[in-house]
Amino acid sequence: MPQVAAYFAAEYLAAEIAWAAVETFTLDIVGFQAVSAASTFAIAAGTSQLLARNASSLAEQVRGQQINFRSSTAARQMIYGRYLVGGPIVFAKAGNIHFDGVRQSAGPGDNAYLHLVIVLADHALDAIESVYFGDEVVSLADTSLGGMVTAGRYAQRARVRYALAGGTAYPELIEESSGAWTQAHRLTGIASL
Repeated sequence: MPQVAAYFAAEYLAAEIAWAAVETFTLDIVGFQAVSAASTFAIAAGTSQLLARNASSLAEQVRGQQINFRSSTAARQMIYGRYLVGGPIVFAKAGNIHFDGVRQSAGPGDNAYLHLVIVLADHALDAIESVYFGDEVVSLADTSLGGMVTAGRYAQRARVRYALAGGTAYPELIEESSGAWTQAHRLTGIASL
């Protein structure tokens, strides 16, 4: 009988040692996961703080700026009141025809002039008071009847034509775009520049 007691004592001791090893191993895994989770959280928090600082400074830089962009699926814009807006560029073509209709060569590629049409609103507007080229205001009062800018940095270098409600195609573009802008491009009911 003493051999049986010794056997059970040895079995009990072996089971306790094995259980202690399992507990230690489990605690090691749980501890590793806890340390891993804590370090991941710390890295993510630090990274988000750095990115948030950069994002807020970028937001401060572009606050108040309006952009023009190329898009075939741009959201339609409704304007009530007075706003500074940009919009989708619906036509862009470089060419070598000057504002007065005279064909001029600018050298390789002959792309001396850029013609753009920008949609400002998806409805008629009462007025377009001024246009910005970058940070510089180009008052529409500073344009001749043909749209040529007559004052400021862009005098005799830019022409601004606009349509408060569309309905007729820009005649200068029909003439100067080599057929890319036609009578069918009327932008009816759309304010454009």
